Amino acid sequence: MTDAFPLRFFQTGPSDLSSRPKDKTLADALRTFCADNQIRYDYYDDEAMESFVETECPEWHPTFLQLESMVEKADFWRYLIVHRYGGFYSDLDCEIRPGLKRALERRDRPIVQIERDDWCTYTASTCQLPEFGQFFFGFPQGSEILLDVIRLVDHRIRTRPFAHLSELQQILHHTGPGAFGTVMLRHRKEIRLFRRNSLVHHRCFGSWLGDRSWGKKFLLIRRRFISYEDV
Repeated sequence: MTDAFPLRFFQTGPSDLSSRPKDKTLADALRTFCADNQIRYDYYDDEAMESFVETECPEWHPTFLQLESMVEKADFWRYLIVHRYGGFYSDLDCEIRPGLKRALERRDRPIVQIERDDWCTYTASTCQLPEFGQFFFGFPQGSEILLDVIRLVDHRIRTRPFAHLSELQQILHHTGPGAFGTVMLRHRKEIRLFRRNSLVHHRCFGSWLGDRSWGKKFLLIRRRFISYEDV
């Protein structure tokens, strides 16, 4: 096994998941998976998440304080904590697939899973991006690629280039898949890219799905110059 970055998983959410039984079931499954495979697991609630940014990443804390929603804060935090320690981040609503364990045996390059097999753009008026999933990813400590993501999020939060869009679309572009995907596209030859649902199945229980209006503006674009790994 190549130990380019550590076997360690990070998740964040409320301190009590009892009101979100679906998320709790999947988070418990990941904890069990980590325990069975001697993988360190760390869970950060909202308070611990903010404390981490303030104490461990003080240079980015002013940007963190500008984020208005917990969705944006969780987005930014995931990049920061994996950059700081190395390892893997997973959303609470991700279900482990059989291919994950095999993929973890080789960690010589960052691991990213595509959100969907087709290509899309978040709106007809903005740049076309594939959906590189930031609901699950793995990077080495101090990754320059993740640092590029952090810097891009910082720039977008300070300049708000998508302020004309809806609140949800702003989140997607400023801190979410739009920012992450922009950087992954630049570095696509440096990452191990896996097909949708091959490592984890993103069940999409997130509260942000309450507004589905943005989905109607997706444009599908058939492009196949990205190669995937099979597990």
